[in-house]
Amino acid sequence: MRALVVVALAGCSQWFGLDEPEHTTDARTIDGAPLCLGSGKLEICVDSAPTMILNLDGTLDTTQDCPLRKDVNGAMVCVLAGSRVTVDTSFTAVGALPIVVFAVGDISIDGTLDVASHGGTVGAGANAASCPMLPDGTASTNGGGGGAGGSFGSLGGHGGAGDMGQTQGAAPVGGSFAANTLHGGCAGGRGGRGGGASLEGAAGNGGGGVYLLAGGSLMIAGVVNASGGGAGGGSASKGGGGGGGSGGMILLHAATIVLGMNGALMANGGGGGGGSDNAASGNPGGETTEYNKAAPGGFGGGTTSCAGATPGCGGDGAIQGKPAANGGNDGTGAGAGAGGGGLGVISVLSGQSLTGKVSPQPTMM
Repeated sequence: MRALVVVALAGCSQWFGLDEPEHTTDARTIDGAPLCLGSGKLEICVDSAPTMILNLDGTLDTTQDCPLRKDVNGAMVCVLAGSRVTVDTSFTAVGALPIVVFAVGDISIDGTLDVASHGGTVGAGANAASCPMLPDGTASTNGGGGGAGGSFGSLGGHGGAGDMGQTQGAAPVGGSFAANTLHGGCAGGRGGRGGGASLEGAAGNGGGGVYLLAGGSLMIAGVVNASGGGAGGGSASKGGGGGGGSGGMILLHAATIVLGMNGALMANGGGGGGGSDNAASGNPGGETTEYNKAAPGGFGGGTTSCAGATPGCGGDGAIQGKPAANGGNDGTGAGAGAGGGGLGVISVLSGQSLTGKVSPQPTMM
């Protein structure tokens, strides 16, 4: 994938119609020596202070087009560095490496910074090697069990039972995030096979990872999204749905952090896939579109409702204050729904409190 990271000189803009706040940078440099920001094991250093303003726009594949790779506490990351960094419209990062947005001065996000997973597109650094391996839902020609939702900052949902409750769904495996390491969230588990030529229900991918690191102010009037992807529905005939992906990781470190009225940070779980009936595959799980709205689970095959006796519906993904939902049990002799994905992790490393449109609530690392 071609990188669309635009580097440009630009003048100072205003924030919410006011002059930009004054700040004192915590950048450390001595006579051309490496410049470092952050602290502890998550301190990031570059060889020299960037002198160009960096405007992030378009799509970057960190596997192929990363401009600067760094090993940070044993994890490889992609560093995007500028004297000042802006996201004016939309910037998406995909691929194997999580991203570090590194600014000597300020970071301003007026648009959308997206490291979430969407369908088969994997957010930057998602599905980390430290994620647990999840078993598939149980296979059965009479109705496969649903996969479990991915777990990271919180548990994913349990897979539903297929074949009118006779075929076991998969249980979530406790997620944990590695302290002092930047990485993305965890994929869900696959749904169990049904009859005929059915396949395992495709799992949702975990959300990606992003570290916003500013020597000056971090100002967010737009959206930072590191949510998990929705899973695939169960495969006909009678396959179980795949589990939703967990949310990823958002780390923040700056001298000043301002989250605007319309600004939002979200690392929510993806929706679980619905189970298949005899002829129609289950519907895929959805994705979160707002910080406080859960990604919906997919309906069972051939249905537009979870009411009454239907193939199992997928569980909703987790948001702040609402855990991931379990997949629905089948009521017709068909496939089960899968669990929704668990929450990701948001952490403010520079010690400030953070309130507003944030899901999940920040933790300390």
